[in-house]
Amino acid sequence: MKEILKLIESMPTMMDVDQELKIINMLMEYTYHEVVLNEKDFLKILDALQTSHMQTIFEVNKNNYYYFLRFSNWLDSITKEFKSKDVVIFIFNVSETMKAVMN
Repeated sequence: MKEILKLIESMPTMMDVDQELKIINMLMEYTYHEVVLNEKDFLKILDALQTSHMQTIFEVNKNNYYYFLRFSNWLDSITKEFKSKDVVIFIFNVSETMKAVMN
Protein backbone atom coordinates (compact mmCIF):
# COMPACT_ATOMS: atom_id res chain seq x y z
CA MET A 1 0.00 0.00 0.00
CA LYS A 2 2.98 2.27 0.38
CA GLU A 3 3.27 2.15 -3.42
CA ILE A 4 -0.29 3.44 -3.77
CA LEU A 5 0.30 6.20 -1.23
CA LYS A 6 3.44 7.26 -3.07
CA LEU A 7 1.50 7.35 -6.33
CA ILE A 8 -1.26 9.43 -4.74
CA GLU A 9 1.32 11.89 -3.43
CA SER A 10 2.55 12.42 -7.00
CA MET A 11 -0.97 13.21 -8.24
CA PRO A 12 -3.10 16.30 -7.77
CA THR A 13 -5.59 16.28 -4.88
CA MET A 14 -8.39 16.25 -7.43
CA MET A 15 -7.44 13.32 -9.61
CA ASP A 16 -9.15 12.68 -12.91
CA VAL A 17 -11.40 9.66 -13.26
CA ASP A 18 -8.69 7.50 -14.86
CA GLN A 19 -6.29 8.21 -12.00
CA GLU A 20 -8.96 7.30 -9.46
CA LEU A 21 -9.71 4.07 -11.28
CA LYS A 22 -6.02 3.19 -11.37
CA ILE A 23 -5.80 3.64 -7.59
CA ILE A 24 -9.01 1.65 -7.09
CA ASN A 25 -7.78 -1.25 -9.21
CA MET A 26 -4.46 -1.34 -7.38
CA LEU A 27 -6.22 -1.26 -4.02
CA MET A 28 -8.59 -4.07 -4.91
CA GLU A 29 -5.64 -6.38 -5.60
CA TYR A 30 -5.01 -6.60 -1.86
CA THR A 31 -6.58 -9.34 0.21
CA TYR A 32 -8.85 -8.41 3.09
CA HIS A 33 -6.15 -9.59 5.48
CA GLU A 34 -3.56 -7.30 3.87
CA VAL A 35 -5.96 -4.38 4.07
CA VAL A 36 -6.57 -4.93 7.78
CA LEU A 37 -2.83 -5.23 8.45
CA ASN A 38 -2.31 -1.90 6.68
CA GLU A 39 -5.36 -0.15 8.10
CA LYS A 40 -3.79 3.31 8.46
CA ASP A 41 -2.50 3.37 4.89
CA PHE A 42 -5.80 1.96 3.63
CA LEU A 43 -7.74 4.75 5.36
CA LYS A 44 -5.37 7.40 3.96
CA ILE A 45 -5.96 6.03 0.46
CA LEU A 46 -9.73 6.04 0.96
CA ASP A 47 -9.58 9.59 2.26
CA ALA A 48 -7.67 10.71 -0.83
CA LEU A 49 -10.13 8.93 -3.12
CA GLN A 50 -13.14 10.37 -1.35
CA THR A 51 -11.73 13.90 -1.47
CA SER A 52 -10.89 13.57 -5.14
CA HIS A 53 -14.20 12.00 -6.02
CA MET A 54 -16.08 15.06 -4.81
CA GLN A 55 -14.81 16.73 -8.00
CA THR A 56 -14.38 13.68 -10.23
CA ILE A 57 -17.93 12.52 -9.64
CA PHE A 58 -18.92 14.68 -12.60
CA GLU A 59 -16.71 12.51 -14.84
CA VAL A 60 -18.60 9.36 -13.88
CA ASN A 61 -20.69 8.09 -16.77
CA LYS A 62 -22.29 4.92 -18.09
CA ASN A 63 -18.89 3.72 -19.36
CA ASN A 64 -17.09 3.86 -16.02
CA TYR A 65 -19.85 3.74 -13.40
CA TYR A 66 -19.58 -0.05 -13.16
CA TYR A 67 -16.00 0.22 -11.86
CA PHE A 68 -17.02 2.60 -9.09
CA LEU A 69 -19.99 0.42 -8.21
CA ARG A 70 -17.73 -2.65 -8.08
CA PHE A 71 -15.35 -0.77 -5.78
CA SER A 72 -18.26 0.28 -3.60
CA ASN A 73 -19.38 -3.34 -3.32
CA TRP A 74 -15.82 -4.39 -2.48
CA LEU A 75 -15.70 -1.75 0.27
CA ASP A 76 -19.04 -2.95 1.62
CA SER A 77 -17.75 -6.51 1.78
CA ILE A 78 -14.53 -5.55 3.54
CA THR A 79 -16.18 -3.68 6.43
CA LYS A 80 -16.79 -6.90 8.35
CA GLU A 81 -13.01 -7.25 8.73
CA PHE A 82 -12.76 -4.12 10.88
CA LYS A 83 -13.66 -3.94 14.55
CA SER A 84 -13.73 -0.16 14.95
CA LYS A 85 -17.19 1.32 14.43
CA ASP A 86 -15.60 4.58 13.27
CA VAL A 87 -13.63 2.76 10.57
CA VAL A 88 -16.72 0.88 9.41
CA ILE A 89 -18.71 4.12 9.19
CA PHE A 90 -15.92 5.84 7.27
CA ILE A 91 -15.65 2.95 4.80
CA PHE A 92 -19.43 2.98 4.36
CA ASN A 93 -19.37 6.72 3.64
CA VAL A 94 -16.64 6.30 1.02
CA SER A 95 -18.62 3.44 -0.50
CA GLU A 96 -21.72 5.62 -0.75
CA THR A 97 -19.69 8.47 -2.29
CA MET A 98 -18.37 6.15 -4.99
CA LYS A 99 -21.80 5.05 -6.16
CA ALA A 100 -23.72 8.26 -5.49
CA VAL A 101 -24.00 9.87 -8.91
CA MET A 102 -23.93 8.78 -12.49
CA ASN A 103 -24.31 11.26 -15.34
